[in-house]
Amino acid sequence: MRYHKYKRRVKDKPYVYINMSPNASGMCDCWVFNAPFLKRITVVAVFKDERMLEHYGCACPGSDEAKLSFIDSEVKERLTKKKIYYYRQLAAPILPNDQVAR
Repeated sequence: MRYHKYKRRVKDKPYVYINMSPNASGMCDCWVFNAPFLKRITVVAVFKDERMLEHYGCACPGSDEAKLSFIDSEVKERLTKKKIYYYRQLAAPILPNDQVAR
């Protein structure tokens, strides 16, 4: 963030600074820079618990807990599969060095 104004291509484009330390309510703070006439912000996020969304209100019609629990289970299943595939295919186990010096 400190050196953003010195970049050639993106110094005038809007950007977001995210402070990862939690505030008093347990959320992360974000600041939007270089956007003087901002009317709408779209946020894509992954929450620990769906009940955190009740505080903000949803513009989506007909949001049910059944739909959220289905999405929650799908996300968990896909992330678990990706992790398993990674460790099966890419990460070879470290073997001891059993070469004999000659």
